[in-house]
Amino acid sequence: MWEWGIMGIFGRRKDIERDAQPAAMDESLTMFSQDESDTFRARVRTRLAEMGYEVEVHPDQVVTDDGSHWGLWNLAANCHNDEAGPDGWEQTITTHFESLFAAKDAVSPLEAGLEATLASIHTRLVDASQLRQLGEDRFSYGTEFAPGVRQLLVLDTPTTIETPAEEHLTKVAPLATLLDQGWRNTRALLDSTDVDVERIEHDDLTFTCVLGESVFIASMALFLPEAVARWQPDADLSEGIIFSIPHRGQLNFAPAQPAQAALGGIMLMPKFAYLGYSDGAGGVSPHTYYWRDGVVTQLTEFTDEGANLTPGPDLERILGTLE
Repeated sequence: MWEWGIMGIFGRRKDIERDAQPAAMDESLTMFSQDESDTFRARVRTRLAEMGYEVEVHPDQVVTDDGSHWGLWNLAANCHNDEAGPDGWEQTITTHFESLFAAKDAVSPLEAGLEATLASIHTRLVDASQLRQLGEDRFSYGTEFAPGVRQLLVLDTPTTIETPAEEHLTKVAPLATLLDQGWRNTRALLDSTDVDVERIEHDDLTFTCVLGESVFIASMALFLPEAVARWQPDADLSEGIIFSIPHRGQLNFAPAQPAQAALGGIMLMPKFAYLGYSDGAGGVSPHTYYWRDGVVTQLTEFTDEGANLTPGPDLERILGTLE
């Protein structure tokens, strides 16, 4: 078993600077220090009051006077990653809640009928732990894509992403019809979505990072060989693909052949994925995975002491050619 620490050999500049001046981390919004999170929550309360909403502010959510609960994680992640820093928070908070409140009053595609539902339905990869909050029995159709990651049907509209329970979906069409169309609609995004493709490099090791504004970037892993072929046409996929999907807007990958490419994925990607999941909006998984012939294996495991990475026999064989 290979072992490495969470603060391993590779880090982003922001994280290195943050480590140089350690501060108490907020327990609910872990991308912030305690002081930052206090400031953030105060600004959320103030801005919502200016928008006409009096709210109760809790560590991880706000509750409006009509009893609606609005989570703060994604908003906090967007503020944390705002290049303007706290100066940009007010606009980020405003845009976030304007979108949420507009979506609440919008007509669902399910209410609009079959044609609207088929046009908006997509397959999306989500953190399986989210289902415990939504009620797992209401999404029993959702199959496992990878350990800790499920694929669900969502409705993509101009203002929101809706995740209806199975009981609501099947009132409009048979589940098999919706699953097929959701798959097709997400696959179509692979050919049309604007993304930024970056090579992450450190000490002659590298992997590819795909980023975008679409909430379906991570879900492109459903079509992983096609996605890799699109963004790295010369990749050798004969030995599989090392990949991670930290949050909805990011997909990272490295072909497992040649061995140097596999080494880059194993050595660099785990920490990058862990950090991306920790402070990204729409977290999917902190883990790094290995895809081979349609089978996905989890490579990383996190403990209180740090993290373990287990390559498994195929990757051990590939990496053995470097010795």
